[in-house]
Amino acid sequence: MTLTIRQSVLAGKACFTLQNTETGNRRTFKVVRAKKEGMENLYYVSVLNGPDNESSYAYMGMLNANRGTFRTTVNAKIRSDSVSFNPSAFFNWNSPLDVGILSF
Repeated sequence: MTLTIRQSVLAGKACFTLQNTETGNRRTFKVVRAKKEGMENLYYVSVLNGPDNESSYAYMGMLNANRGTFRTTVNAKIRSDSVSFNPSAFFNWNSPLDVGILSF
């Protein structure tokens, strides 16, 4: 079975790296489905910000799979003006959802 990018990212616990083909820059993300009742379409998004691929992730905000939106929350551990922080450059869920992720 072949999965679309959207299906893979929204599978429940995804870890993936995106590379900008023009600059070579890379960002690694974790996207984890919220477990609380009533939050089934919300996902926690974190970005790798340290040397440990298992634990060096900083929480960025939430992705709403139904609305196609990303938003920061009060608990975000990375500032919105940080070089690592530009979710709109990565998650463009307002485009056709089978495309879902854009290069940065």
